[in-house]
Amino acid sequence: MKQEELEAFLGRSLTQREVTNMTIYLDIARQSLEELVCMEISCESVEEPRIVSTRVGYSTVFTDVFTDVDSVTINGEEVDSSKYYKAFFDSRNGKFFNSIVFNEAFYDSDGITITATWGFQGLPNDLGMLMARLFSNVSKKYSVGSGNVKSKRVRNFQVTYGDLTDDQAFIDANSRTIQKYNMCNIGFIRSGSTCSEHGRLDCGCV
Repeated sequence: MKQEELEAFLGRSLTQREVTNMTIYLDIARQSLEELVCMEISCESVEEPRIVSTRVGYSTVFTDVFTDVDSVTINGEEVDSSKYYKAFFDSRNGKFFNSIVFNEAFYDSDGITITATWGFQGLPNDLGMLMARLFSNVSKKYSVGSGNVKSKRVRNFQVTYGDLTDDQAFIDANSRTIQKYNMCNIGFIRSGSTCSEHGRLDCGCV
């Protein structure tokens, strides 16, 4: 994510500290966002095969985010595309997907191999907004004199702290978008690359 994109999302200019530490703050923001939604937020698209676990009794196989599928194989045999479709939860018409839905449920726990174009081709605007707001939260935490102080009194010294941490306030304020992408309560969504590991950029490709 570039400086001008961050500033557009935040509606303000970045401070000099934010400009200097932009790469570090963005990386921390990306990691925080991934923890919130239990989803890889990848800034580059990569085409490769990945092994994904099935769930016994279910026909839906959840995966990392992808934009297109080249092939699906089970026990080395390619599955005809008429026997499955791509979806993002219940939506079949988006620009990106997080699952393959088969016509029939699985009754064993063998993994399947999906060759796809993984990652977002540009973050959706709502995820980009979350990234920018997390960036701002990270910046506040590392700023001199930052803290969740609601009020203070000098005489007899009294400090009243806010009822919510910055993290909890962020979650409460952005709960709808977080819930839209949240995969934390889904089992067996982790996939593994069958090729070499690919590093991620220091984030936010809008």
